[in-house]
Formats: sequence, structure tokens, C-alpha cells
Amino acid sequence: MKTAIASLSVAALAGIASAQTLYTSDFNAPLYSDGALIGQDGWVITGSSVVNPINIANTGTNGNVTLATTGQDVRRPFAPQTANSVFLQFDMVMLTAAATGDYFIHLGDGGTSNFYARVYARSSGAGFQMALGTSAGAVSYGSTVLNFGQTYTVVARYDFVAGAANDTGALYIDPTTPGGTGDTPYVLATTIGTDATTIA
Repeated sequence: MKTAIASLSVAALAGIASAQTLYTSDFNAPLYSDGALIGQDGWVITGSSVVNPINIANTGTNGNVTLATTGQDVRRPFAPQTANSVFLQFDMVMLTAAATGDYFIHLGDGGTSNFYARVYARSSGAGFQMALGTSAGAVSYGSTVLNFGQTYTVVARYDFVAGAANDTGALYIDPTTPGGTGDTPYVLATTIGTDATTIA
């Protein structure tokens, strides 16, 4: 899988009117310069792998980071959230995807192993399909085949729900309303694994 991400935003919402932006970036100057993402604007390494390090390019006006099939994992901490919904929005271009599928971006609890709102992609014919899982495990992919090499705005929503193993969410492609709240989801999240207690 190879993906280029040009902008990223995380928000917490009890309702659209009370949206709180937790983090946003376009990977441009002056906060970013070309080179390793680690150490810029609060990004830190997750784990210890330095294979295929995540780098920033074209930071003057159209900064982006490129993710490879395997290698370095990074995270950007933000204010911990324990209720309502958390939205992860990013602009991406998917260049390749494996037939078996895998996740390439997620929310976490601020540590190095508990990952939620995992966004997956797998190849399908001449394009790819996407999925969202609330935690680790098998997921259900959306039926619409998307195009390699095309820019998409993706919104992954994670919903805290009272009780155990029942958190929900949804994945939106090119939503026309804030957070996709008025759009039909590309696919609903597969509720799996252990619910998040904190997203940070």
C-alpha cells in the first residue's frame, strides 16, 4: 500500500455547533520543512522501526506525507477525549493497495498499542475499497470501488457508546457537510475488539 496524505484534522463533537478542533495540519511551512516527520510539530515515533521513515515533501504550498506498505509508525498526541464522537479527517491519494487489505491510519489512546477508528484499504479490480474498524479484527468493506491516483477527502468517525464492546462509527468519502453528518456513509464502522476509554 502506498498513500500520500496532504492534510489531516482531528475534531471532537458533541454536536456540530460545539465542534472542538483538537489538531490540524497541512504539512506546510513554517511549521514543517522537508524531511523526517518525527520531531516536527509534536510528531513522535510509535514503536522502534525506522524502516521506510515517514517524510514530508513540498512544504512550501502543498505539503504531504507518503506512507509505504510497511515501516515506521508515528503519532501526534492531542487533548484526551473520553465521550461523544471524535472525527479524523484527511485528504489522501491512494497509489497502491494490497488485495488482502490493511489499515494505514487510525486514532489511538496516546500510547503505542491501542488503536481505534482504523481506516483500511484493499485493492479491488482497477481500484480500491475502504473499511473502518473500531478496534482490531476483521472488517466489512464498502462496496463502491474508488480510483487509484485520485484525491479524496476521508472522514473517519469514532463514537463512544456507554457499555462494553459496542462503540460505533462511520467512514465518509468526500462528504459535503461538516464531519459527514448530513451525508450517507461510505461504510459503517465494524464494531470489533475492545472499546476505547480514551482517544488522545
